[in-house]
Amino acid sequence: MLVGKYQLGNSALVIGGGMVGCETAEFALDYCEKVAIIEQLNLRAMIILSLQ
Repeated sequence: MLVGKYQLGNSALVIGGGMVGCETAEFALDYCEKVAIIEQLNLRAMIILSLQ
């Protein structure tokens, strides 16, 4: 996606809500109308892991 090998459509799905997933979603917003992020962990678990 970043090197231009893939063309994005109207929507994008990002798997993983960590730092890389969130930055990828932010990048995709420049090209897509809708962007969704799917994360396996719930928000509380992500906060706890980020503090370690």
